[in-house]
Amino acid sequence: MARFTWSEKYSVGIASIDAQHKKLVEMLNRMHEAMKVEKGDEALTTILEEAIKYAQEHFSYEEELLLQTKYPEFEEHKKFHAAFSQKASILMEQLKEGKQILTIGTWQFLKSWLEEHVQGEDKKYSAHLKDKGIV
Repeated sequence: MARFTWSEKYSVGIASIDAQHKKLVEMLNRMHEAMKVEKGDEALTTILEEAIKYAQEHFSYEEELLLQTKYPEFEEHKKFHAAFSQKASILMEQLKEGKQILTIGTWQFLKSWLEEHVQGEDKKYSAHLKDKGIV
């Protein structure tokens, strides 16, 4: 399992959003490192909680920009965030109840979701925000 390495292919060309995406990558890599050295579930759960909380803050920031600039696909984009948030909430509940453990599969899901979301959905709004003067 390789770390998540940031590259320009993930850039949406909006400095503030790219910085937030890089921070999410950093948080996933902290989780990766903790798994590699076999930290306990408590430590991994704490890292995951921080990452999910930060993702929520990022979603709010992104959605506010899209709403303010009247992004035509705003509602659809917001649905992707809501679906991720729901899955993350269920995962956290299961972890706290001891019904789930953090695994490489969980990390891979988070990594894949971020890669696919940034390269797919987030890249769609890039030109729109740049047209509105946000860079």
